[in-house]
Amino acid sequence: MVDTSRHEIYIPGGDYCQQYISNFDRKKGRQHNFQTVDEIFTDLSNGHHFSEDWKAYWAKAFIFDALIGNTDRHQDNWGIIVNPDNLEMRISPVFDNGTSMGHEISARKFMTFNDGEQIGRYVSKGWHHMKWKPNDKEQTRHLELVKKLADKYPETRQVMIERLNMVSNQSFKGILDSLIAFDVPIRLSAERANLMLKLLEFRRCRLLSKLEK
Repeated sequence: MVDTSRHEIYIPGGDYCQQYISNFDRKKGRQHNFQTVDEIFTDLSNGHHFSEDWKAYWAKAFIFDALIGNTDRHQDNWGIIVNPDNLEMRISPVFDNGTSMGHEISARKFMTFNDGEQIGRYVSKGWHHMKWKPNDKEQTRHLELVKKLADKYPETRQVMIERLNMVSNQSFKGILDSLIAFDVPIRLSAERANLMLKLLEFRRCRLLSKLEK
C-alpha cells in the first residue's frame, strides 16, 4: 500500500465560507453559520467521497464543544483534507480547543462555583462560534445548537448520546489527576482541576437530559 498522506491538501473552512458567503468577514467570522456549512458539505458530497458521514462529524464536534464549553470553533478551526489522487475527503480532527474549560475564571472566584445555581448560570451563557442561520443576530448557545442539529438530522441525536456515554465523572477525574501531576513550569492546580471537573459533569448531565428527552 502506498502512503499518500504526503500528497494530501488541507483546506480551511474559511476558504469555503468565502466562496459561499459574499463579503465574508474572514477575520472575525461574523457570518459563520451552520446553514452554510450544511450547504457546503451537501455540495461536496455530490462530487467527492467522505471517509466519515459529515453529519456525524458535526454531531461529535458540537457535543464536544458543548461539553468543554468551547467558544472558538471559528471558520479556520475546522477544515477538509483532500487526497488529490482519488479526490477522497476527510474532515480534520477538532483542534485549537483552548477557549474552554472555564479558562477565563480567576482563582479568586473558584469558591463561588460551589453553588449549583452559579454553575448553571455560567454554563447557560456558553455559546458556540457558529450561528444557526446567516441572518441570526447572535451566535447559538451550545445547548441550543445541539438540539437544533438533533431536530434537523434525527440520526445525530444517538451519535451525541453515545459520545456522552463514553465518558463519566470518574474518567474526567482520572484525566485531570494525571494533568495535575505534570511537572511543568506552570502547573494545573488541584483547585482549577476541581472547577473543571464540576463544569464537565454539569454539562454532561444537562446535555444527556435534554437529548434523551
